[in-house]
Amino acid sequence: MSSVIIAKIDSICPISGKIEYSVLNEGKLLFGRRAAEQFSLINCKLDEAEVRIAKRHKASLVSDEEFEEFLSIFQVEDEERIARNSAEEYKREEEQFYASLTGVRFKIYNDLGLEGTEWKKAARAIDDEFDKRYRKVEFNPFRIDRNNGWQPFGG
Repeated sequence: MSSVIIAKIDSICPISGKIEYSVLNEGKLLFGRRAAEQFSLINCKLDEAEVRIAKRHKASLVSDEEFEEFLSIFQVEDEERIARNSAEEYKREEEQFYASLTGVRFKIYNDLGLEGTEWKKAARAIDDEFDKRYRKVEFNPFRIDRNNGWQPFGG
């Protein structure tokens, strides 16, 4: 599948011959989103610029309105894809949590009566209870209390 690549000219300076333009490539992601990239040409005439942009980026020149329309369509698609991926990741993490409930962790889960509790809260509660029951405390003049920050030993 070939991706849509479009460009628009943003500004032209007739004195210096500097032409600034934007390119939007459907197949290129920046931090998981499609975004317009800015470029410039120096010492270039408008008709020459159109040919160079088309050749360099394999892009079609479009009007500002068409460019913005494509950009907004891509942004909506990106938001939907990111939301779908986030939901799938959350579901996968939840399944991994319940699959990990074996042995001591399952006993703590039952002892604390965490059934029906949101799985992330249940995971934190199990970790805290496991630390209370089974972690050996070595001498340490300072310890980190998850609720109160640094506390002097025995305090």
